[in-house]
Amino acid sequence: MYTVEDNVDSVRSAAVVNGVIDELCMAVQRRRAQAGHIAVAALGGSALLSSQYGEAAFMQVDCCQAARGRSLAPTEAVQSFLAEECAPIQAGPTRRTVMVLDSLSAFLFWDAAQGLQLLEQLTREPRLSAVLALVHTDMHPAWEVEEVRRLTSGTLEIRAAQDGAAPRRADGTLVLSLKRRTGRMRVEKEEYRVLPDGSLHRSPLAPADAGIPAAGALHGTAHGSRVSQARQVDPVRGGMRLSLTDTERAARNGVVLPWEHSQAGCASQDDLQPVALPGQRVAPDDAGATPAGMGFILYDRDSDNDDVDSDEDPDDDLDV
Repeated sequence: MYTVEDNVDSVRSAAVVNGVIDELCMAVQRRRAQAGHIAVAALGGSALLSSQYGEAAFMQVDCCQAARGRSLAPTEAVQSFLAEECAPIQAGPTRRTVMVLDSLSAFLFWDAAQGLQLLEQLTREPRLSAVLALVHTDMHPAWEVEEVRRLTSGTLEIRAAQDGAAPRRADGTLVLSLKRRTGRMRVEKEEYRVLPDGSLHRSPLAPADAGIPAAGALHGTAHGSRVSQARQVDPVRGGMRLSLTDTERAARNGVVLPWEHSQAGCASQDDLQPVALPGQRVAPDDAGATPAGMGFILYDRDSDNDDVDSDEDPDDDLDV
């Protein structure tokens, strides 16, 4: 099941819904939807029947009228339609039906519990190839919207256009969220614009276009190319800063590195004397301790053949 969501801030959402239905009709006519026709279930008349593909592809289910002389609730009218009008699954996949609920919000207003129960039944109905429900999210409590999304495989959300999101004029943004078998979500974004003739124009919305306008279109190609080069991220850097500031470089150059005592005429470690740093004094011998910050490092070679700058692994001779 799939849902199309809008709210009070959505701009010309009816044109977007009609565009989705038109694409669905085209898929049914070209045998690409694994269905033979579309059934529109509505509480009263549905404006979706004014599609340019005509009423031949539709079957209307008016849930406010009595079904075959019986007084039924809206959810029961849909179930009666499935049992009496839809072809059985044995007739083949091309005879199945695409069910459109125009709108699901009306069913939830009638009875929220029965409306959600109807959705669960439709998702398991073998005679339906797909279910498309229209939802006005700002007219329902948050728990109802979340419960509907839990039952869906995908959601098309109609959002208002973001201020300064793109240099061209757009009526809004379409956010398509599809659930994968692994449980992760796949999200795609498009901008839409309703043309003067009523048709819907959509264009992909790249991640970089979400908050930064295309500078080349505003200030010329040369300037745009420089901006695009500045936006490029070094893949080696990742999230780390590899360069040093002037303060860090000066601090690094001021570090006194360990040194090696060699051939200085000292027979043992006791012969070594601490060296005073600039601005400090060496403690006298009778002080009994080495002042804080003073000290030395003694390195005893294993043999006279050891090279301090050798790249050889000192553990190569180990049998591990």
